[in-house]
Amino acid sequence: MPMSRTGLSSLMGYQEGGGINTILDEYQKDYESVQKSAFDPSALKERIQAFSQYLPMPRQESIYDLISDLGKGLLAQQTQKMPSLGLGLAYGFNLYKEAADKKKEEAKKISNTLFSLALKDYEADRDNEQKFKQSLVDKKYDLILEDMKNTGKMFQSKNPTAEALNFILTAEKNPTLKYKPDGSLTNEYAIAKAFVEKPQVQYVNTELGIQPVQRPGFNLEQIFPTQPIENKTTINVGDMFPSAPYLSYQLQLDGKTFLNTADGKTYVWNPTKQIMEPTDA
Repeated sequence: MPMSRTGLSSLMGYQEGGGINTILDEYQKDYESVQKSAFDPSALKERIQAFSQYLPMPRQESIYDLISDLGKGLLAQQTQKMPSLGLGLAYGFNLYKEAADKKKEEAKKISNTLFSLALKDYEADRDNEQKFKQSLVDKKYDLILEDMKNTGKMFQSKNPTAEALNFILTAEKNPTLKYKPDGSLTNEYAIAKAFVEKPQVQYVNTELGIQPVQRPGFNLEQIFPTQPIENKTTINVGDMFPSAPYLSYQLQLDGKTFLNTADGKTYVWNPTKQIMEPTDA
């Protein structure tokens, strides 16, 4: 069953005949409330473990490596004129320590790389989740504007954003406020549209303290198209106009005027304003 206008209004957060004053404030609050999910150390640890499959740690030195290095040290002393057991053991211990230190440094670099990769991947997911939630907020208020456009509601508050949106809503009913005779946007409409679509920066409390949050402006193009729709449909004499709200308008013999069968008056189509104008105006 299609949702009624009252039902849609309730769903969107306002009721028929009131509550519109707060919609813009609610939009700002909703947008600011969308923050990144809480940092989860266990999730970061899981990513580090996953990446470690592709960057394995070097094998640690063992007792067998120590024995091998001591043997190398003793063997090296056999080539000396006066072999020394102590010097041979010392040389072997140095070989073992150098190899262990080298592997320890290599492991440290790999560990840092794994942490950086995992953190970058985790933060990217948190950012994407936040952007998705913000897109849901945008969609919610796009639906509100769409409903206001269809029902003729207006914002009651007097702040600049509300007044600009009210002008745009009014222009949908009166195309002369939206388009010049040549089909371009009027200066007033262009200014109002640019103002509403301009991103705004707000400062909100986050887990990192007070941070700037950029809220994108309203995306008006889908709701309030700014290009007149060209009617390329061929209409023959006797045909009805092919689109609402002029479906009851019939093209007359002169090929220019339309008879509105609902009121018996004749009209001409203004392609720039995208409206029917009475011939006796």
